[in-house]
Amino acid sequence: MNTPGLSITERIDSFDPEHLLQRYRRGDDTFVAVSMTRADLKGVNLSGISLSRSKLNGACLHGAQLQGADFYKTDLSGADFSEADLKQAKLRRAHLRHANFSEASMAQADLTGAILVEANLHRANLGQAILMRCMLRGANFFEANLQQVDFYKANLFKTNCSGAAMQSCKLKRTNAGEADFHEANLTRADLTGADLTGTRLSRANLCSATLASVNGTGAIFEHANLTNVNALEAELGAADLTGADLRGANFQNANLSDCDLSHANLTDANLTGANLSRIELEGAIFFNTTMPDGSVSYGSTAQPLAESATQPPVQDPAPDASSVVVPTIAIEDARQNADARSILERYAAGDRDFPDIALRRVQLYGAYLRGVNFSHADLTGTYLRQATLAGARFPDAILRETCLIESNLCESDLTAAILAAADLRAANLGDACLARANLQEANLRQANLRGANLRGCNLQQANLRDAILDNANLADANLTGASVLPGQLE
Repeated sequence: MNTPGLSITERIDSFDPEHLLQRYRRGDDTFVAVSMTRADLKGVNLSGISLSRSKLNGACLHGAQLQGADFYKTDLSGADFSEADLKQAKLRRAHLRHANFSEASMAQADLTGAILVEANLHRANLGQAILMRCMLRGANFFEANLQQVDFYKANLFKTNCSGAAMQSCKLKRTNAGEADFHEANLTRADLTGADLTGTRLSRANLCSATLASVNGTGAIFEHANLTNVNALEAELGAADLTGADLRGANFQNANLSDCDLSHANLTDANLTGANLSRIELEGAIFFNTTMPDGSVSYGSTAQPLAESATQPPVQDPAPDASSVVVPTIAIEDARQNADARSILERYAAGDRDFPDIALRRVQLYGAYLRGVNFSHADLTGTYLRQATLAGARFPDAILRETCLIESNLCESDLTAAILAAADLRAANLGDACLARANLQEANLRQANLRGANLRGCNLQQANLRDAILDNANLADANLTGASVLPGQLE
């Protein structure tokens, strides 16, 4: 007989983990409402087990095999699932507050309605998982794989999703206010109706994402990739879009009042019916841009927009070659100063030679510069994440602290280049020449160095963990203090 006022969990005595393991080995895989608080189940194989409505708060399941396990409504608060395998596990409505899923495999897991407040999912793999209506406030998804995850109506307030892979994510009607998506990849993500108030999306990749009807008041999109984004009727008042790539973006009937669009690229953007009152436009690029009144701007500066707000629309003629203004290039330390816009315009016009230039700390996110010549150039601190630089020439160039994450540098020439403290995570350096290059303290984690020439290279204190070094030439290379996995250099 059920005792009134007591839950099932409260009526169950503590369960001995060893007894559970013995029964599981005998084929019993269903355990309802058991209590194993702070149990040590590190590394165990409990694939397919059912532990619904149980208490395992504070349990250690580090490295455990839990594929297809069922934890429906189970209290797992504070539990350690780091490096555990939870593929296709069922965690619907589970209590996971402060749980640790660091580097866990959770692909296709179902966490509908689960509570993950301040949970740690650092670098976890949740590809195609279901997190609909989850409470994720303050959770850590730093560099996690969240591709094709369904977050419908989830609460992501103040979550950390910086550096996360979120391609084709479903974020419809989520609350992501004040969340951090810095450098996250949100390509083709659907954020329709999401709350992005005060959200940080600086340097995020939102190419072809849907931002229709979002509330992004005060959101930070600084240097973000918003090419071909659909922001129909979006509320983006006071948003920071400094240096953002807005080519082909749809801002029809959007509110962009009080926005900072300094140095943003609005080529081919659609601003029909948009509210552009009190916006900052210094250095913004308008070309073939559809203005709020339906006119088309062919100017290369913000001036046509300022005029359109107070004067009848004027159809500017398309510029011919003689009307293009070439930016003035000053001389400093024997190198010519250049900016991102001038480089991209010259490259589009067929120029590939940019030797001895100074292109320091500029934004070239996703730039297409295949076969470019940057010999002896100074690109210190330049942001070239996901850039295409295959076959490019960088002999004796300075790329100190340069960001080249996920960039394509295959067959490039980096002979004697200075890449100290450069970020080359997941970069493609296949068959590249890095002979005598200085890569001290560079981050090459997961980089592809297959067939690369690293002869005489300085790799002191470099991070080479998970890098592909098949057939790489490391003769006379200095690997003092480098971080490598056992057997990686065999």
